[in-house]
Amino acid sequence: MNQTHRGIDVFQKTTPVATPANTAQLGKFPNNRFSDLPPVINNLILNKLNAQELAIMQTTNKDSQNFIKKSDLNKTLQDEKHVRLAKKFTDQIQIPYLQTKAYCKIAKTLAQSDPDESTKFLNFAKKFADQIQIPYLQTKAYCKITKALAQSDPDESTKFLNFAKEIADQIQIPYLQTKAYCKIAKALAQSDPDESTKFLNFAKEIADRFAGSYWQSQAYCAIATVLAQSDSVESNALLSLAKESIDQISKPVDKVKVYCDIATKQAESNPVESNKLFDSTKKFADQLVGSYLKSEAYSEIVTELAKSNPNSAKEIENQIETLHFKLKACCAIAKALAQSDPDESTKFLNFAKEIADRFSGSYWQSQAYYDIATTYISSK
Repeated sequence: MNQTHRGIDVFQKTTPVATPANTAQLGKFPNNRFSDLPPVINNLILNKLNAQELAIMQTTNKDSQNFIKKSDLNKTLQDEKHVRLAKKFTDQIQIPYLQTKAYCKIAKTLAQSDPDESTKFLNFAKKFADQIQIPYLQTKAYCKITKALAQSDPDESTKFLNFAKEIADQIQIPYLQTKAYCKIAKALAQSDPDESTKFLNFAKEIADRFAGSYWQSQAYCAIATVLAQSDSVESNALLSLAKESIDQISKPVDKVKVYCDIATKQAESNPVESNKLFDSTKKFADQLVGSYLKSEAYSEIVTELAKSNPNSAKEIENQIETLHFKLKACCAIAKALAQSDPDESTKFLNFAKEIADRFSGSYWQSQAYYDIATTYISSK
């Protein structure tokens, strides 16, 4: 005896014969729910539908396709809006280095979807990079341009990397030269790991000249950050080196920053260990004396923790008292929530804008506009 389910003989032993009418109907549903089933099953299902049911199925399919098209259009319009807002806030930044960074971020985001627009923003970035008067900052800016160009124009990328190297070699302050070499090492990490290691070794040689000093601590912080963020196949060994370098760092907030970089690096491969490191870093930050230092440390933790655990990051953001650090933390949370919870993301971004308006004409306003601009482009 055949068993039936909703009118279909699920144990029917004979192969169903497709009628011309129903077989023709099948072609009207290129994306229907049955399209991944064997043809014999498709025909069986369609043969059991009457004309009214077929009409309903066809209408539903059209509605589904229209909804998908509308969703795609809305996503495109939302992306364009975010790019416009990112540019709007970037245009208001008064510091060329921060403008260069923001334009590079926008250009990199648009590289695949709109190469012409991406090139336009890269040209903005180049223009502002050329205006930077401080060699170390100009080196950093050229490294940002190098990374933004790496995929679309390798020759141009190499040209700007050479600019960065030339300027770094001329920096007279050893500590800043160390940091500049670290930026170059980071820019080369993907494309030329051996050359990247060479510049990291240059940085270590300089750092070793400042035994026991604050400047050595700062230099080791820069080196440890590059090591912690490395994507090298030797990443575990590099993470160990980064942890060793932390012992050479005297500034508490710098220790927090590197610990957070390491925790972020471990988040995907070892989330349990990553969470433990974030927890211990938070406890370390809790011991710092003074609202400003605590706020700075908490903002570093939130910036990295939000990438893997935005809910925990929100709890720490509530403890930040210094406004510009709170703004940075709010932007980090907004970025992290942009895809999963757009409404909550917008709430944090609006709060960041309110804070930015309090810093009219100051360095902090430029920094705020940079944070907001990059949040918009990251939400694309």
